[in-house]
Amino acid sequence: KAVVSTQSTGMSFWNHIKEWTVVPERDRKDVFEDALFFIGKKEKKEEAELRIKQKEELAILLEDVKEISYRTTWVDAQEVLASHKPFKNNILFENIDKEDMLVVFMEHI
Repeated sequence: KAVVSTQSTGMSFWNHIKEWTVVPERDRKDVFEDALFFIGKKEKKEEAELRIKQKEELAILLEDVKEISYRTTWVDAQEVLASHKPFKNNILFENIDKEDMLVVFMEHI
């Protein structure tokens, strides 16, 4: 149902363009569905690339945080990172996946 709503909204957005309205409705729907597919594919790729970048940057950051060692628990490591300015102030880490953080932490220790 969300796709139908999106199609309706998208289709009405382009209805004022003559070149769009002369195309048969079925073809317009096909083009729109193809566009949604490729946009979704691109977004998934960008999300995957962002996760890789976040994990790489976190691994580098952990190397510099002397308070985190092989004896540090995950709970303590989270507290240290939460108060660590380079972590706190880096927008790259704003929406980092907690599970990804745990994996990087475990690899670090």
